[in-house]
This record gives sequence, C-alpha cells and structure tokens, in this order.
Amino acid sequence: NTTTCAGNAGDGFSVTTVAGCSYIWSVEDNVGTINGSGNAITVDWLGNAGIFSGLTTSVVKNISVVITNTTTGCALTLNQPVTIHRVPDTGPEYHISNTFGY
Repeated sequence: NTTTCAGNAGDGFSVTTVAGCSYIWSVEDNVGTINGSGNAITVDWLGNAGIFSGLTTSVVKNISVVITNTTTGCALTLNQPVTIHRVPDTGPEYHISNTFGY
C-alpha cells in the first residue's frame, strides 16, 4: 500500500511495458487527476475538500490500470491501493488587540 497526502502532485505509478499492449488508467472516485499515458503516469491529488467528508483523517483509494493486448483483446486489471492522508486544515488568523496597556 502506497501513502500520500491530499493535494500532493506528481505521485508516480507504473507497470512493466509489454509490447502490443495498451494501458488505461483510472483513479477511484476521481479523487486525482492522471497525467501522462502508456505504462507510466503521475497523479495530482485533490485537496481535503475533494477527498474527505466529516472528520475522516485518511482514506484508501485504488489506482487502476487495464492492460489490453491489442491483438487478442485479452485484458488484465491491476489495482494499487493508496492511503491518502488529510493535511492539517488551518482556520482564520486571529488577532486580539492588546488593550491592557502593556
């Protein structure tokens, strides 16, 4: 199982190149954007709001690739589970003025 953080960009995933095969990649629940094609891609993950609900601190999503032999049409699907961790949320900055004369 691979781990990453919400909002990370450029996390790499690859499979061995097989001559005569095509590769179709996907990210479970579309919580990331796939960059590239073929046997190697990178993923840019959504931020906290796009991945988590409530107070969940981590989720597991699959990166999947369907490898298809372009001659025979036979296909194999591989899944890589990825644990995505929530990054700390920051609230508004607070400023309390010093009215005590110090």
